[in-house]
Amino acid sequence: MKPFAALALLSMSLLAAGCAGGGTSAPGSASRSTSGHRLIKYSLPVVTSKEVQSAVNRADTSRSKQNSVGTIPTYTADVALTDAPLFGVSQINLAVMGVNAYSGNVSTPIISYESDVIVNVLSYQSSALSLGGASIPAQAYDGLQLVIDPSQSSIVAYGMTLPLAFGAIVNEAFLPSGSGPQVINYAMPFNLSNGPESLLIDFNAEQSLRTSSGAYQAAPILGGALQSKAAVIEGSLISASGTPVQGATAVVQNAAGAVVAVAPSDVNGNFQVHAIPNGSYTVTIENSFTTAAGMQVLASDGRTDRLPPIQATVPAGYEIDLGQISD
Repeated sequence: MKPFAALALLSMSLLAAGCAGGGTSAPGSASRSTSGHRLIKYSLPVVTSKEVQSAVNRADTSRSKQNSVGTIPTYTADVALTDAPLFGVSQINLAVMGVNAYSGNVSTPIISYESDVIVNVLSYQSSALSLGGASIPAQAYDGLQLVIDPSQSSIVAYGMTLPLAFGAIVNEAFLPSGSGPQVINYAMPFNLSNGPESLLIDFNAEQSLRTSSGAYQAAPILGGALQSKAAVIEGSLISASGTPVQGATAVVQNAAGAVVAVAPSDVNGNFQVHAIPNGSYTVTIENSFTTAAGMQVLASDGRTDRLPPIQATVPAGYEIDLGQISD
């Protein structure tokens, strides 16, 4: 695969979350520039839906009886779900059953709905949907588990509603995992010993989905971050002729070389990678990209020139705008 442009975010000595204000201020409340790029105080809006709130209220009623006794210290963990766009797909309807925190092989329910809640994750590209929260034991956890009901999940692509099969990619082949509940792990260490936490999950649709013989398959690769440490990278892609480049892929890799997020450029050439933890990243823009699920994504235009590396500092709770990127 050939890069459309490579942007290396080097020497990112990021500020501590406390110095950045925890990402709770409204977007645009403070701004400054770094290496010629705009850095904005950022907070991903968290919204609610009637369906989710109703399910949370029902779950809270039954949970309060269970939690009325006991002496184990607890703090609240809140979870929200977001996603980036996916070319050709208008809806990804996930039947969410709940969310767990896990430590080793032990799972602790944070959210457990009495019935599936259908969530179109593509409705939450510039915001995050609150899935609810609960008080759980104040200890260290290894990450989150998103629990999905495949039998009630679906996808709307090119005007057609299709089922969504879940499974895993093994040796480049998709192995279905059946119609039972799917427990999707995402390693995101957090510790409630010091107080409550708000957590963001990115479904990472472009990495997770592929098509085969007209059917859609999901091998989910989640992303996300603690809300207090989340950061955003965005930019705009144009060809040498000045036209927007649609369908190019922004691939964000951390200092260890692991891919932490992937997002496509839209019809206007814009891309945004959000809900990533603060850290050092290399962002590669590719016009021909094969996702982890085996889907090939092609850009509408663009050459294969490599741009000089871009150095930037993006603290937790901030958004950096790389501006217009041209080949």
